Amino acid sequence: MAKFCTKCGKELKDGKCDCSTKEEKRVEEVKTTTSTNGAFDDLKDILIGIFKEPSTTVKKFANDKNFIISLIFLGACALFSGVFMFCLYDALMKLLATLGTLAGGFGSLLGLGSLSGTSSLYSISFGTIFFKIFFYVAIYLVTYAGMMTLMSKVIFKQNTDFKKILTVTGLSSGFMICSLILGSIFAYVKLGLGLVIFIIGIVLSLVNLVITAKETLEIDKDKILYTVAPSILVGLLVMFYILPKFF
Repeated sequence: MAKFCTKCGKELKDGKCDCSTKEEKRVEEVKTTTSTNGAFDDLKDILIGIFKEPSTTVKKFANDKNFIISLIFLGACALFSGVFMFCLYDALMKLLATLGTLAGGFGSLLGLGSLSGTSSLYSISFGTIFFKIFFYVAIYLVTYAGMMTLMSKVIFKQNTDFKKILTVTGLSSGFMICSLILGSIFAYVKLGLGLVIFIIGIVLSLVNLVITAKETLEIDKDKILYTVAPSILVGLLVMFYILPKFF
């Protein structure tokens, strides 16, 4: 007596049916397509969410799927840091040059001489400032993530890793990127305003880092200070003291 498959109804040959194998292959193809084509599916929600609900958005999207997006954010942070520092430098040099031209001997009273040294400072190219700052900030961000891994996973035995911390750091850099872009623009409008915007961005970023470290990385609230603070300090030490000795 012939037997039939309970899933597809086809007559069984040798007691077997190939419908299960086909279904498994179809599911596997769907998974593969989703994993390769969905790398930037969350980008719009992330860009909106990091300003509306910063910590909630980072916690929601801090996964392997969005690791590439976080690296792009980190790269943008380093890139716009280079642009901002050049804009700041350029605006300052133009301000000093204007003061030297209009005030004449007023520069001598301030201990700036005739501002003759300004011309040599002004000759520093965009590329020199941009690439140096870009490199410094990129190293700082990696150093910060590395120290966070050391402090949280190795010392305090928290359930996290370097990749996840790097992802969280990247997704948390939205305020900093925005402040760098606005600071670069307003540095030419009013130098002080550009600096204020930059400082606000730093403060918001630091607060956001602490909150996301607690919620997204699930670091114990009593260990946050001893995790985030040393990571930032070591990163700054590397950027401002160690790197200038070699580059």
